[in-house]
Amino acid sequence: MLTVDTAGLELLTGKTKHTYTKILKDETTEYVNLTLKAPTPWEDTNFNITATATCLDVKGNKYEFVGSKKI
Repeated sequence: MLTVDTAGLELLTGKTKHTYTKILKDETTEYVNLTLKAPTPWEDTNFNITATATCLDVKGNKYEFVGSKKI
């Protein structure tokens, strides 16, 4: 499962949650595109967008990966 935290920005297009049934080793998924609406005024404001991927391996072990981007 992939979940994106939009840091409070309004989501205009796209989805913040994606579920994949199986991703094989060294396989990638399609890009996730989101359009977000920034509040006004937005000058001198930083937003920390965070994506969290949670998965289970074939043995049932749970893994979590978190990445973020400040915009």
